Amino acid sequence: MAISRTRFLSLRAAAAATLATTAMTAGLAAPAHADPRVFTARITIDNQTRESFELISYEVTEGENVISPNQTIPAKSSDWLKTTANVDQGGTSGSVKYAASGGGQLVIYFSNPYEEPNSSNCFVPEGLSCSTSDNGQYETEMTFTITNA
Repeated sequence: MAISRTRFLSLRAAAAATLATTAMTAGLAAPAHADPRVFTARITIDNQTRESFELISYEVTEGENVISPNQTIPAKSSDWLKTTANVDQGGTSGSVKYAASGGGQLVIYFSNPYEEPNSSNCFVPEGLSCSTSDNGQYETEMTFTITNA
């Protein structure tokens, strides 16, 4: 059974359109970046003091916010926040500032940059101390433990 040339071309065009649609709906990956690493920073504030901390400000200076900190960190509890960035964004960094119920401010800075070591700073009111830990990875987990001095 022979088909006409017009019918053949019509079937061929329909098959090509079906293949193109199938490829598009199959979720083929977009071209990857030269360096696919994603930078995240999960920042935990572990309040081991008798004071509570009230959020004054939170700023992501590089990258994007994923999870914001709570408004208050009660005594003997903890809270966390999370930021993210890709290599094109240069890593992720930010700061968070709290008012301490006993007076003064708790200020935390964190940075998870591209091709440099992670860094952090913690400033606490008199009578308190701050220690930090960091896994040093692209998907870093930094913990700031606040204690009575």
